Amino acid sequence: MSRLRWWRRHDEIPVSELGRTNPVRFAVVLLVLLAIALYFGFTKHIPFKHGYRLNAVFASAVNIKGKSPVRIAGVNVGKVTSIKRHGDTGVVSMEIESRGLPIHSDATAKIRPRIFLEGNWFVDLQPGSASAPTLSSGATLPITQTADPVQLDQVLDALNTDTRANLQNFLIGYGDGLTRKPNAAEDLEQDPDVRGINAAQAINKAYARGPSSLRGSAVINSAGPKRTTSPSWSRRSAK
Repeated sequence: MSRLRWWRRHDEIPVSELGRTNPVRFAVVLLVLLAIALYFGFTKHIPFKHGYRLNAVFASAVNIKGKSPVRIAGVNVGKVTSIKRHGDTGVVSMEIESRGLPIHSDATAKIRPRIFLEGNWFVDLQPGSASAPTLSSGATLPITQTADPVQLDQVLDALNTDTRANLQNFLIGYGDGLTRKPNAAEDLEQDPDVRGINAAQAINKAYARGPSSLRGSAVINSAGPKRTTSPSWSRRSAK
C-alpha cells in the first residue's frame, strides 16, 4: 500500500503546474503556423500538387532562369520550373496556369528579353491553332517549334571582316551615287526636269509627283476588266 502511494505521489502533476505552458514550445508552434500562412499567402501554391506541365527543347537556354515568367500575348500564364541540359540542347520545363490552356500540338515558344526595368528573359508562348490536337500535361515541344534570341556575338560572327568590308564599300558607293553631280554627257541623256541635279534630288522630285500618278493608277486598277456576255438571242442563233 505504501509503495502504491509512493508512485501516485510522484506521478501526479501539482495543481500549480497545470496552468503553465512551455514558452519555447509555444513560440516554435507559433512560428511554424506563421510560416505556413505566409507560404500559402504569397505563393498560392498547394504542396505536392502540380498544375499543367509543358516542356520545350531550345538550341540554347542559357538566358532563361528558373521562375522566369511564361507569357501568352503579354499576359503571365505560368513560370519556368527547371532547365536541364540534354546533349547540345536545353530542355525548359514550365508550369502553365489554367488560364493559359489549352496548348495545341502546333504551339511555339520563344525566349525573349523583358523590358529594361524588368530585366531577365521570359518565354513567349503561342498556344497554337484550335484545329490542332490538344497536348496533355508533360508534353514536349520539339526544337523545330522553338526559337532563341539573337545575341550580339552571333551578329558579329555573321558579320566577319570580309562581310563588313563589302558592306562598307556598298554604303560608300551607294552614297556616292546619290550625291555625285552628273557631268554634261550624262545630263544629255536625262529628262530636262532632272538635269543638273544629283540622284537624291531627282528622287525627291519623283516623290512630289507621286500622289497624282498613284491616284491615276489606283483608278485604273479599281476599274478592272469587265466581263462581257453575248445576248441570249445570239446564243440561240449560234445553235
